[in-house]
Amino acid sequence: GHIATAAPGMASRPEDEAFLQALQLSAAAAKAHEERLVEAALAASVQATPFRMQAIVVELSDDESEPRV
Repeated sequence: GHIATAAPGMASRPEDEAFLQALQLSAAAAKAHEERLVEAALAASVQATPFRMQAIVVELSDDESEPRV
């Protein structure tokens, strides 16, 4: 979806790559309503900064507000 449109140079470090992967996984898990997968994905991004963690919460909240198909 609308996730992981990274700013130029954002994924220049290994931890940034890992964070983006975890963000994609957590969003996919949220869409599938797999709370345990969301928790695992968030746990995989333990090196994320508070700002990045906030971004995950925003993405998950946006997904929840989208109309159900």
